[in-house]
Amino acid sequence: MYLFGLMLCFVGLLFIALAGLEKILIFVAVSDRTTQLDSVIGLTPPYLWDITNFTFFAGIIFVAVGICLASIKKKK
Repeated sequence: MYLFGLMLCFVGLLFIALAGLEKILIFVAVSDRTTQLDSVIGLTPPYLWDITNFTFFAGIIFVAVGICLASIKKKK
């Protein structure tokens, strides 16, 4: 269980990093039209922001479950 928990933590951290990268790429794609973050959110379709938010929260859940699984001790 310990190894599986560490793997879930690693995957969760990758998801969190991927969500940040997605938001950066969206900002770069529309940065020629505006530099304000609120305007970027307004110019971007809502489903794209939903994808990045889903990826971020899935990463948080994976990290939390991974920590729980890694901290479970085996009964002898």
